Amino acid sequence: MRTYQSLSNECKRRIELLLAERISLESICRVMEIEAHQLYTYMDERYDEIPQDLACSVTNSTDIELVKVDSELDELWSLVG
Repeated sequence: MRTYQSLSNECKRRIELLLAERISLESICRVMEIEAHQLYTYMDERYDEIPQDLACSVTNSTDIELVKVDSELDELWSLVG
């Protein structure tokens, strides 16, 4: 079983900046000198902070249209930050 070494706040801030720049996860690990499991664990923590409903509501109308919305990782981070 792997032990999780806590990342510093500065390291977390830099990871978020690199994610926003669409740097690959492998590159982030290499640049930040961290293990992949540390990055994934931190990302899981951040994803858990994203609201499930994303502040959406459904009206009481019979004319409901389903729309697929593509979003990028950096857009999701802005909802949490």
